[in-house]
Amino acid sequence: MKSSAAIALLIVAALIGCVSRTTVRDEPRRGVTFADAATAQTFYDTYLRVYHPEPEGHVTVALPLPYHHVKRGSENVQFNAAVKRVDLNQDQLISAEEARAFAVETDRARDPSTQPTQHVDHSIAANAAP
Repeated sequence: MKSSAAIALLIVAALIGCVSRTTVRDEPRRGVTFADAATAQTFYDTYLRVYHPEPEGHVTVALPLPYHHVKRGSENVQFNAAVKRVDLNQDQLISAEEARAFAVETDRARDPSTQPTQHVDHSIAANAAP
């Protein structure tokens, strides 16, 4: 009886004994203006696709370790990173061209079918051999 109680206590301690810590880095949000409302819409739609993607239905099973530390940036850090990436001339004004380039670049990075592939034509080499 004592041994089964000790085993149960050991199992409970193992299950709740994991220390998890998350550090969130924050900074003030950068001031930015947009050329027009359509530019702002393009930027924010792309920003949300990059930094807040919809869940894809994955299931993750994690092995709990005694200590787990995660560092992540706050919403302001993510927004500032997107603005820095988009505002190429760093004038705090996002033009329509900059917003469109951000959207196109993001869509290409997310869609593997748009990645350039290298095709080698072996028929010329085969015909050139004696």
